[in-house]
Amino acid sequence: MAPKLQNLINGQWVDPTGGGDRPLLNPADGTTVLAQFIESSPADVDRAVAAAAAAFPAWRDMPVIRRCRILFHCKELLEQRSGEIAECMVRENGKTLAEAEGEVRRGIEVVEFAAGMPSMAKGDFIENIATRVDGYIYREPLGVVAGACPFNFPAMIPMWMFPVAIACGTPSS
Repeated sequence: MAPKLQNLINGQWVDPTGGGDRPLLNPADGTTVLAQFIESSPADVDRAVAAAAAAFPAWRDMPVIRRCRILFHCKELLEQRSGEIAECMVRENGKTLAEAEGEVRRGIEVVEFAAGMPSMAKGDFIENIATRVDGYIYREPLGVVAGACPFNFPAMIPMWMFPVAIACGTPSS
């Protein structure tokens, strides 16, 4: 029996509500069922965005160094399981193992970059930008971000987008 895929919303695995039970087929043979999934509905997306919006104030207010520590831990976990992730991509996407390993590695490099965000998250000050006027620059997260990631880069593109948003204090869905 193929596993059923779920959505992770607000720290909980939940069944999608879109209907349309569909098989995820192995692209190498087109017949082996790797998993079953139900399409997510707009209501599922709304629930994910609402959960991220509710988390936003606490995450935004968390000191940037704490957010970055979480990303460093994420990077460590990704490195520990990079082989597993690459093998999953081979099964589900049809990539060669070398291509999948390279994609995971490039994504992990961006997670590492994002974990070093404290120096880039600071603002700036310009004295006398005009007569008796000083300029202050504040970097502030604006709110929830979402990404529509392409099927052909299932690991790299999300790891290019979300770690930087998370380091900057923006929850993602």
